[in-house]
Formats: sequence, C-alpha cells, structure tokens
Amino acid sequence: MSLLTQQLVAAYRRQRELYAQVLELVGRQKRIMETSPDPGAVLGLCRQVETLMGQIAVIEDATRPAKDEWERTREDPGGELNEELKSVEAAIGQIGRMQQFVQDRLLDYMRGQQERADGTRTAIRINRANRLYRAG
Repeated sequence: MSLLTQQLVAAYRRQRELYAQVLELVGRQKRIMETSPDPGAVLGLCRQVETLMGQIAVIEDATRPAKDEWERTREDPGGELNEELKSVEAAIGQIGRMQQFVQDRLLDYMRGQQERADGTRTAIRINRANRLYRAG
C-alpha cells in the first residue's frame, strides 16, 4: 500500500470512528423524541454532534491534497480504502435518516406545543369574556 493510500485509510478510519460517535448521539436524540420529547436535551446533543462534525471537517481539510491525488490515481491495491469509504458512506446515510426522523418529531412536537398554547390563550380569553359579561 502506498503512503498516499495509507494516509487516506487512516484518515477515513478516524472519520468512521467520529461518525460512529455522531451516530450514537443522534440515536440518543431519536430515543428522546420517541419516549419523552425534550427539545432542550436534543439541542444539547446537537452541540456535541456539531463538535464532532468540526473534527471531521478538520480531517477533510487536512487530507484534501491527498484525496485530490488519489482521485487522479485511484490506487487501492487491497481495496482497504474503498472499504473505509463505504463504511463512512453507510454511517452518513444512517445518520441522515435518523436526523430526519428527529427533525420530523421535533417539528411535530413544536406544532403540538403551539396548538396547546393557542388553545390555552383562547380559553383564557373566553374566561375573561365570560367574567366581564357577568360583571356587566
């Protein structure tokens, strides 16, 4: 395996590890929204995901020249680089699906909260109107 391929395999392996941590955090978000919706807890986990994604971006930036070179040669005699790329791609897909679920649940939760708040405001207005009508 060439030095270039070794470098990229190591970088993608590290990314895969970081994506596994992101996947775990997004899985926690999903469980929160399934069991006891708590946007604050989800937001806290989002901050942790953001930190990990920042680390992934640093790796991406650092390996850009090596990736550009690899694009020209496509050298991967043992297929190890392609396996790492497939693993990273699979993790990204799984993360995306879970994040979509969490986002959808958050939107549903927020709509429900808004509807309850609107209902409460309406009930307060009706109550006030009834009191004023009785007093007048």
